Amino acid sequence: MPPRTLTLRELNRTHLHRQHLLERSQMSVGDMLSTLVGLQAQEVKDPYLGLWSRLESFAHEDLANMLLDHTAVRGTLMRGTIHLVTAEDYPFLFQSTYSLHVRGVNSAASAHWMPREHHAAIAAKSHELLSDQSLTSLQIGEALHADWPDFAPSSLARVVRFLLPLIQTPPRGVWGTKISSRPSWTLPDQWLGIDVPREQATAYEMIRRYLRAFGPASQADMIAWSGVTNPKTSLAEMTDELTTYLKEDGDILYDTVGLEILSEDTAAPIRFMPGFDNALLGFKDRRRIISDEARALIGTPNGMFASTFTVDGFVAGIWRIHDEALELAAFSKLSKRQQQEVEREAKRLAPFWTGEQLPVRWTEVWKLPGKHPR
Repeated sequence: MPPRTLTLRELNRTHLHRQHLLERSQMSVGDMLSTLVGLQAQEVKDPYLGLWSRLESFAHEDLANMLLDHTAVRGTLMRGTIHLVTAEDYPFLFQSTYSLHVRGVNSAASAHWMPREHHAAIAAKSHELLSDQSLTSLQIGEALHADWPDFAPSSLARVVRFLLPLIQTPPRGVWGTKISSRPSWTLPDQWLGIDVPREQATAYEMIRRYLRAFGPASQADMIAWSGVTNPKTSLAEMTDELTTYLKEDGDILYDTVGLEILSEDTAAPIRFMPGFDNALLGFKDRRRIISDEARALIGTPNGMFASTFTVDGFVAGIWRIHDEALELAAFSKLSKRQQQEVEREAKRLAPFWTGEQLPVRWTEVWKLPGKHPR
């Protein structure tokens, strides 16, 4: 039998289901972080909104307390970006993405600012520096500069960020605390009481976890999500536990045997998401949740993404807090009922996000910063 072809709406509903965006869950914050394989977190407030949209009765302190008691951590993982993950998952994810970090620091561009023959000694010295304290990147670079005076402190710190498993320490990421432009870093040895070997793990478990949270997905999607190249061999060795589908354009999609594919007429509620959310960033081809046209609209000149909301399962507009109001902008005309549903969810979001109930108003996309009329 040839593989079944999945429609775009089947992929959409299945994706929302696996991302817990169809119904809010009663699972714990830690279980949700593990289920989602972490949340992208270079914008420190984003994970709070990601969890609010997925969990029943989520409160800021539910996550903040996990960061303070070391059961959740922030570190450089998938795609070389900051992710928030459980302390239990951090070693597995660091090792699963280690080849990405090594590739980055050994690239031709990187070798220009820091020849690789110095890497081992720099990593060893940095491990010693961070064995009983946390330091900012600037402090790390300046401390290393005494032994490597021919290289800029910023270049030295960059090598350390690539090569060592480093965790950002609170108050970074704790809701309501001042956000410093210079986060402090420490080792998992100190923060978690565990040693994380600097070696690449096999891809099998990463593929399993990814497909449970994002599948069905293509090989290109897996690479785009993780930053780790060439899972082809691992996929070929996992045939007994995987099944395949086709997209409407003919691309092969992999999935875990036995996982449900949802009907395309499954109801999908309004959901608000931060600019960097797993649901939007987990694929190379993101059309299962955001059209190419909408994707072009949410980008800003400085490389950020506007925060979004979905209607009928797909990204339909953007939102922001502006002039003491929650402003909404739709990409195309919504029905009166759809507008009311978006406004209702926006009014639920405002006190969570700002601490107060704000008026909700609509505006044109092109009037928002960084947006341009199409």
